[in-house]
This record gives sequence, structure tokens and C-alpha cells, in this order.
Amino acid sequence: MAGIDKLARATLQGQGLSGGVSSSGNQSSRNIYPAIVISSEDPLGMKRIIARIISLDENGNDKGGRDRDTPDNELPFCVPMMPNHFHIIPIEGEMVYILLENPSDNSAPRYYMGSQINSPFKLKFQSYEEANRVFKNTDFNLNKNKDSNVESSVTLPRVGDIALQGRTDADLILRPREVYLVAGKFDKGTTNINKTTPSNLQLVQLENPEENDDGEELIPIYSQANLTSTNINLY
Repeated sequence: MAGIDKLARATLQGQGLSGGVSSSGNQSSRNIYPAIVISSEDPLGMKRIIARIISLDENGNDKGGRDRDTPDNELPFCVPMMPNHFHIIPIEGEMVYILLENPSDNSAPRYYMGSQINSPFKLKFQSYEEANRVFKNTDFNLNKNKDSNVESSVTLPRVGDIALQGRTDADLILRPREVYLVAGKFDKGTTNINKTTPSNLQLVQLENPEENDDGEELIPIYSQANLTSTNINLY
């Protein structure tokens, strides 16, 4: 079995399909790579970044990769693939996906998507080494699971939702016929629900049966706006 496994791994690596955990890292036919952000400083302010394509061994250690012979100051800029309507700039040390325009030319234009962040509790920052675990097929979860916390699962996006989440504890969540805007859902520096100074706005369209269990007539269709905050200013 060991020989078959080695043959299968070599075949995948030869086709550039072995993922970001362990790969040959220098296949000219492969054009999508995980990469670590070296710099987010763009002198022209166009959200370009510098990222290095590296490969990790089975223990998560850097073993070189496609850019191993290229110093930082010679790495090309990576152009964002997100439209400018979304202001998302990866942070140094995070993981992004690099798309090579010409895999046979290491200096050809590069494009990026990211950051790759695996946990809703790591939006502020998740290192390349942690994010790269997304490629590992394991029976255990190294990220804290939001579904294990009933309260946080209510305030965090669920499957089927569309959400825009900030780096630090501010979300806009779109659910069926509902908009939920929240700032400071957790106590600062924790994953405990903020019950002291909550601040959120919920806009929702609702439908009721004609009567409740006591036979009281209800408003069948209505909309509702719920604003929660410790201090509300109306002008």
C-alpha cells in the first residue's frame, strides 16, 4: 500500500493537483497556488499585494516552493480579482490564492483572491500556517465551531445567508426577507455574546397565521424594524 500511495502522490504532484499541504511547488502546468502575503503596501493605492508562493511539508513547515529563488523585492505585484466596491486587503502573513496568467513565466502578471480565513472567530487575522489546514482531510476541527455556541450561531452567518463581515466584530447579514446589521456582537476580545452594550438593527418581513392558539386575530402580513442599542440618537 505504501508503494501505491507514493505513486498516487507522485502522479498528483506531476499534475499540480496535490493541494497546498505538500506539493512539488514548481509545476509549469499549474496556475493556482496558495501564497503567503509579504506586503500589502501599494504605492499607487490600487489594493495590489506582494505574495510568495510556498509549499509546506506534512508537518506544516516551509519547504520552498515556486518562489523559493526569488527575493521579496523581485516578486511581482498581485492584482485583486474583487471589484473595488468591496474593500478587502489581505494582511501580511495571511494566506491568499494566486492565479498565474502564464505559469511558465514566474514574472508574468499575477492575480489574487483572499484572504483565506477558515473560522468566523479569526476574521481579524489568521496566519498562513493555520489557513493552509483547509487542505488537510482530518477527522478533527482545529477551528472553534460557531455551531457549538447557540448564542453566537444566531448572530453569525448561517448556511444560505449572504454576509459582509468586517475584520473586527461588525457584520451585515442578508437572510430570507431579513437584513441584520450588528456592531460589537461579542464582548471585546472574546467570543461571548455582548449583552451589556448590544447594538444591532433588524429589518424583517413577517407573515402570521390568521389567529394564534387562543383564537386571537393577528395581523397576517407585516414588516418590522428592531433597533437595539444602549444610546440612540435621532436627528
